[in-house]
Amino acid sequence: MNKNFFLKAYIERNSFETLVSTNSRGDSFLTINFKLDALVGGTIRFNTCVTQQKNANNVPIMFYCPNGTDFAQQFQFNPGQN
Repeated sequence: MNKNFFLKAYIERNSFETLVSTNSRGDSFLTINFKLDALVGGTIRFNTCVTQQKNANNVPIMFYCPNGTDFAQQFQFNPGQN
């Protein structure tokens, strides 16, 4: 049985961009920018260095990068636009 739900946050599709930069030591960094409108505050979590594979039953299995550090970043946001 399907139930209706109300989305309380909206990411504007055209505002989403990713930038890759490198510091003087040669380390690469990923910056993600987007416009978020939200009716309530919340948390956004980004998992980088993640790959997805499927098992024999075609069910997705997630694998995290074993040599990465800080590959999961969490950010708090307040209600409002932009």
